[in-house]
Amino acid sequence: MMTVYRNHYHTGDFVLSDGFIEQNHLYLTERIIRRFQLPQYLHEMIMTNCFVLERMGIAPHTVVKLAIAAVEWSFRTLDNKPVFRSPQTSLDDKFTPSLAAMIEEQFAAAGLKKYLIIFPETTLASQQMRQNIKARVG
Repeated sequence: MMTVYRNHYHTGDFVLSDGFIEQNHLYLTERIIRRFQLPQYLHEMIMTNCFVLERMGIAPHTVVKLAIAAVEWSFRTLDNKPVFRSPQTSLDDKFTPSLAAMIEEQFAAAGLKKYLIIFPETTLASQQMRQNIKARVG
């Protein structure tokens, strides 16, 4: 919000530096969460600066942070798209949707299917994926 304000509504009387925004954006977010009585897990997700393990599991906000990191990595290294490799459906489970099919369906419903790549689990696909990554890195 602070960056949007600076970029669009800034009058010049007060300058919001990148350092100021970096230092204070968490506190603004915390105030918004309290003001609008948003769920407590949002506060924990924003204010926790580490991954949190519970007694027998992973805290939900940790799962969200891990997902964000995975998506950022995929976009940074794999041509700005999430890329998955998934086992092909066998004849025995052709009537049971796979996780890959569900993800593809969700992207299609949001109009984002062209931004998703799902390779079948084959030796050729594995080699192609490795070559694509090597071409981008090296």
